[in-house]
Amino acid sequence: MKYYYILFLILLFACKDDATEPQSEEDAYFEDYEVPLNKWGYIDTTGVLVIDKKYDDLRPFKNGLARANYKGKWGFIDRRGFEVIPFKYRGTFPFKDGLARVQNFNKLYGFINKKGEMIIPDTMDLVFDFNSERARAKKGETYGYIDKTGRWIIESQFKKCSNFENNHARVYQFGRAALIDLSGNFKIPYEDENEKMFSTTSDILRAKKGKLYRYYSLKTYKVVKDNLANGTDFKDGFAAIETEDEKWEIVNQDFKKQFSLDAERVKYAGNGKWLTINDGKYTLYNEEGKKQTSESYNMIFAFNDGIAPFERRGLWGYMNEEGEELMEPILPLAWEFNEGFARVIYGGISYMNRNMERISNDRFMDAHNFSEGFAHVQ
Repeated sequence: MKYYYILFLILLFACKDDATEPQSEEDAYFEDYEVPLNKWGYIDTTGVLVIDKKYDDLRPFKNGLARANYKGKWGFIDRRGFEVIPFKYRGTFPFKDGLARVQNFNKLYGFINKKGEMIIPDTMDLVFDFNSERARAKKGETYGYIDKTGRWIIESQFKKCSNFENNHARVYQFGRAALIDLSGNFKIPYEDENEKMFSTTSDILRAKKGKLYRYYSLKTYKVVKDNLANGTDFKDGFAAIETEDEKWEIVNQDFKKQFSLDAERVKYAGNGKWLTINDGKYTLYNEEGKKQTSESYNMIFAFNDGIAPFERRGLWGYMNEEGEELMEPILPLAWEFNEGFARVIYGGISYMNRNMERISNDRFMDAHNFSEGFAHVQ
């Protein structure tokens, strides 16, 4: 009996010695963290590597700073590749209105300034970036808005909501959409029975009630066009509205018709250009409604820098705003132009300039658009 008692004590104390402290969220994160085999760096517009490939992940430069992940932790670097905000966060987000959202390893959010100082404590379960001096945030099961001191200026009350754009935000409750101003005053109420509202970047707001679309003026908050089968948001002062089956009108903000298009769908292509889609084929029209392309394209993207990628018979090329092919479709894949350069598949990923020339012979495993003269590549 004495033997079993001694054995019991040995096992008991052995179990106590093996006891460990509860694992922290940071330790749990790094237990599952996989270090990428291929690191990231930045090239300039000549294709030269200007910031070494030593980062686990990178994001585009904005206002002279870029978010960078070094050894599993996020911080910010400058254009020289110097650390300006320490690598200590689980996640970082772009600076908006002078503040950047950060997430700690307990998955809580706060905001820092460009000196890395914590301006709003990282104690919030869910919050989004600042726009118009407001950030939407979640408390409990509903959303509201805080200011740059972290004070609730529009109390948490909405089932969901959008960021502020053009001094307005869309909020949802009771299965209905409404519009509020910066103070939280309702400008378009739930009683209008809109199920959805779209972008408020223009002074004309598109909304959906049932299966039909309508438009509001953000100056009067009154409906200015109603009972439409379909429509697009206003871009550059114009929108497309479907007046009857496959009949579309391009209208200005006074809803004066500019020209008509026959199409199943219509998309804005930028700089006054429009795309029609019929039987899966894309056609380009100019700002006067004149057809710009005679070929049948499986896809045409919107124009950036005056150039758009297109796809025909499984290969990609580029066209200008007149519908002229600057490069015939010979590429397996092509992306939009940004700051005068576009990514293309050319063995690996390469960059092409507006003259349809590759800027270097390098081929990258992964690459992103240029921003502020730098592009991050792997």
